[in-house]
Order: sequence, then C-alpha cells, then structure tokens
Amino acid sequence: MKKFKQAFVITVAVLTGLMLIMSLFVGIYSQTAAIVGLILTIGCAVAFFVVYINRQNHLKQFIDLVERQTGGRSKLMERLRMPAIVIKDDEIIWYNSAFRNDISQGRDIYGCGVDVIITPEQLKCVKNGFVDIALDDKFYRVYGSKAYDGGMILYFVDMTEYENLVKRYNDNLPVVMLVTIDNLEELQRGARDSEKAEIVSAISKKIEDYAAKLDCMYYKLSTDSYLLVTDEYFLSLAISDRFDILKEVRSIDFGERGYATLSIGVGHGSESVLECEDIARQALDMALGRGGDQAAVKTDDDYEFFGGASSTSSKRTRVRTRIVASALKELIADTDRVLLVGHRFADLDSFGSCYGMYSAITAMGKEANVVVNRDTALCTQLIDYVEENGDEGCVISPEQALAMVTKKTMLIICDTHRRSFLDCPELYDACTATVIIDHHRKTVDYIDNAVIFYHDPYASSACELVSELVQYIQPRIGKVEAEALLSGIMLDTRNFVLHAGARTFEAAAFLRNCGASTVTVKGFFKSGFNVYKERASIIADAHVYGDCAISRTESLDKDVRIAASQAADEMLGINGVHASFVLFHSGDIINISARSLGVINVQLIMETLGGGGHLTMAAAQLADCDMDDAVRQLAAAIDKYREEQK
Repeated sequence: MKKFKQAFVITVAVLTGLMLIMSLFVGIYSQTAAIVGLILTIGCAVAFFVVYINRQNHLKQFIDLVERQTGGRSKLMERLRMPAIVIKDDEIIWYNSAFRNDISQGRDIYGCGVDVIITPEQLKCVKNGFVDIALDDKFYRVYGSKAYDGGMILYFVDMTEYENLVKRYNDNLPVVMLVTIDNLEELQRGARDSEKAEIVSAISKKIEDYAAKLDCMYYKLSTDSYLLVTDEYFLSLAISDRFDILKEVRSIDFGERGYATLSIGVGHGSESVLECEDIARQALDMALGRGGDQAAVKTDDDYEFFGGASSTSSKRTRVRTRIVASALKELIADTDRVLLVGHRFADLDSFGSCYGMYSAITAMGKEANVVVNRDTALCTQLIDYVEENGDEGCVISPEQALAMVTKKTMLIICDTHRRSFLDCPELYDACTATVIIDHHRKTVDYIDNAVIFYHDPYASSACELVSELVQYIQPRIGKVEAEALLSGIMLDTRNFVLHAGARTFEAAAFLRNCGASTVTVKGFFKSGFNVYKERASIIADAHVYGDCAISRTESLDKDVRIAASQAADEMLGINGVHASFVLFHSGDIINISARSLGVINVQLIMETLGGGGHLTMAAAQLADCDMDDAVRQLAAAIDKYREEQK
C-alpha cells in the first residue's frame, strides 16, 4: 500500500509538472491558451486525487468485506502455508500468498470466476464435502467452509506426494500373463524333428523378446505354453500397444504351413500372485473360447479383448467328443425328462441341433421334447417336416415346457450360451441341471453353471457338434434327424463355403450315410414370394461403406427378419465387399444382421454395439434410437474396428 501511495504521488507530480511546462511554453504565443492549459492542469490534478480517494474508499470496503467473509481470519489465513481463497457468487475476491505462489503462480486473478481453478461440478462436490483436483503436475484435495454473508473459503491441501505414492504402489502390483500357441500341433504336423524345433524356436524368440520389452519374468511351462510375470506399469504399455506380440507372432512366415497365433490371458488387480494367476487362467479360457488369436484382460466386472480378427484352426479331438458323449449319457440316464431349447428366432442350426439330440435321447428310452416358440421361429418348414414324419409330439411351446419341469428334469441348450438369447429364459431358471452345446464365440455373459459346457468356436455349427456326439450315443440315426442336422450345417457354412473344415465334411458324410437327402434339405431354404421381393428391395437400397455393404429397410412385415439375413448373405457377392449389414425394425428395437467372408470379423463389430455371434455371422439389437441414428452407430463401430486393426 505504501509503495502504491508513493507511485501515485510521483505520477501525479510528473504529469502536473509536464502540463505546467506546456502551459508556460504555449503562453509565449497566446495568453488565452496558457490560461486554458493552466485550468486543464488543475482539473487533471483534482481528478487524479478524486480517483485516489475513491480507490482508497473501495479498498477499505474490500478489506472490510474480506474480513467479514473470513470472520476476521484473513490475517491468519495469510500466514497459512496452505493455499486458500475466498469466493462469493462464484468469484474470487481474495487469496493468500501461498495460493498466489503455488497455484496462480503470481498471476492476478482477483475478480475472476472460480472456474479458472475448479469446475462447477467440482465446486458442488466441495459444498458437499471435498473434491480431488489436478492442477498442472500437482494434486490437491479441496475443502470448503461457509463464510459470512454467503461467501465460501476454499482450502487446498497438497496431496501430490500421497498420489505419487499411490501410483507407485499401483504400478508395482503383480500381473500374470498366460500365453499359449493356438495351432502348434497343426504347424508341426508332418514336420521333421529339426523343423519342429525351428518352429517352436521362432515363436519362443518373439515371446522372449516381448517379455524383455515388458521387463517380465519369463518361464516356459510346456511346448506351447508360457508364463510371464510383470507389473501394472508394463501392463499399461502392453495395452497401449494393443498387445502387438499377437501381430509379431502372426507375421512369422512358415511357408505352406501357414502362420502361428497366440492366446493370452491376463490376470491383475490383486496383491497376490496366486490370485492373479487364477484370474489369468479364467481370462485365457475366455480368449480360447472366443476363437483364440487374442488377449483377454480381466477387469473389475468384465473383460477387455485385443486382437481376435483372424480365424484360427480347430483344437477339437475325437477323444474330447467321446468323453463329453459318455458324460452326457450318464446325466441323461439319471433324469426323468430332457428338454431341449435353442436361441430366440430359432433357425435351422438351432432347431436341427436340438432335434438331433432329441433323437439320441429318445433312442435311450428317455422322454424328451424340443421347446420352440413357433410365432418367432424362422425354420417353420423344418418343424412341419419333422412333425409330418412321425414326431408330432416332439415340439412343444415354452408354456408347456414350464409345466413339465420337475426336480429331475435336465435342460440341454443348443446353439447359444447366453441366457438372454434363449427362446425361453424362464426354462433355464426352472431346471437344476443344464448342458450347453454351442459353437459361437464366448461372450462375457455366458452361462457359467452348466454341468457340461461343450463349446467349440472352431466348429462350423451346433449341428456339426451334435452330429459327432450322437455317433457315440447311437451308431446310426434316422433319415429325418440326419436331414435336420445337415440343414443346420449347410446354413452356417453357406453350403460349405465358409468355416467348413475337415470335421465338417466328415459330419456331413456321416449324415449322408444315414440317408439325408440334399434335395430335401435344399427345400428348407425356400422362401415365399413376399420374402423374395423384400430381399431384392433391401439389396437394391444398399450402399457401400468402404469394404462393407450397408442396407436398411422400414418394412414391418413378419418375414422381414428372414429377408434381411438372406439379403446380407447375397450382398457378399458384390465385388470389393467383405462384410454386409442389414438393419430392420422389430417392434421398438432395431436389429442388425451382419455377415462376412472371414476377412472382417463381424463379431467384434457387433460386440461394440452390444451384440455378438461368430466371425462370419453376427447380430446386434439397438434400443432407444431411430434408423438414422442406428446407421451412424454402425458406421462408428466399423470405423473403430478398422482403427483397431491398424
């Protein structure tokens, strides 16, 4: 204040002197001008002193206000080493020297809005208690207390050292990674011992280099399995690089043998290495259940996946199939009735696999039924064919099934492993024993309490899995059952074009030997003239988005679901199109039917929208949006997929 007074007096004196000199100089030429200059000089001097007095009065009022707001504590607060400010009506009216030095860094912010320091949302938290904020490279916990006349005092407690200590602790928590080579057996098939060693050595070298990059403890568990132990800091680096080890291993050229893929399960979030290892095994099972060639990281209540864009080879063996069939026979023998159910909007694969298991169970002398909601089923021709050929009581409604459930009733779920996708979710809740037979890539909300979980994402269809199982329950099945199973295989492989392996053709050969007629099966794929026209309309309205074809329909016809899936299949025949998507209404929900030729993983795209499925066939449902918004969400999901694959 003293310095201000001195500066003000000096400034007024200098300006007054200059104006007097100018008045005298002008007076030599004009006495009138000199008098006017003298009057102006006196007027300016008076004005300066009036401003000075007003400033003094305002300053005194301001000091009084601060004293009232702080209850006379401003002098004490000034001596605090803790930064503190006083605000009123969300404006800063005072702050101490600690705040000026540590936070505002010498900047004058008197009269500025408090939002230059904390946001309105954070200020609300302060009023209810406290809030943690970050300013530059420091962390503060802000407390508030009410002051006189509606003001508030904010105190800033420096938490930087504590936060850094917490970060160091979290960064040093253990992380366990379990790594397995998905297709080592296939790569080494027919190779000499020296070639087998070279294959393992090339892959192991990549994994060793990756372990060194992440500062991991590295241990080889078996020929195709590895254990890596690191900490959270290096896990964050692996996540930021999206586990580039997957691409590095896939890039190894083994010539005609193809390429190797890895599956990685990551366990973290615990102080115990043993707990992290257990979590890593769960994550690895999830990665393998989704088809491999990916990393699964367990989060608090979900999984995060990286990779998974390619189709990997099957690990299924006859030994496992025989073991599952044997266990299944024992379970069936101890039940009084078996109910079989598939997914909503039952298709040929869903109903065909259920009916194939039905025939094997009834051959054992047990009562069984297939549960189908006829109103929504997409395979009514197959259902009618089954009933017309001697199994009229086979198919029952969900209501009938619920009335049949007893304590010894077993439920077999085919072609899905998610409760929300079942044709009758209440049936799953009512039955105490559940068996799952499915080929779709595993999702995080899978049914985890099944007595038998026969799941293989490498199989072409659920009908292929059932075709192998029934061979160990009864050596031969009837013609109708064989045709039902063959129709499901033909549907999901699109007539043996996609996702058809050697085991697929072996299953088809078994069914053909049991009397399945391909001509009869082809008839199950026929559709009405209205569906044909709707399909043509959908294809005509399609547009190309990059290497994807997208179409939409506003039709509310009951057969639009069939037309949409068929249109999605046909659009894959367009040059340059690797994936197709058709959007259609189903009540208040917008459905997306997705198909691909394997180059694009439509499952990953649909998972972004809350759906799922398989690498070449997937779907999603969008609620609370219109068709235009749904198309925008789909385009964003496709863009995200492309970006991640880069």
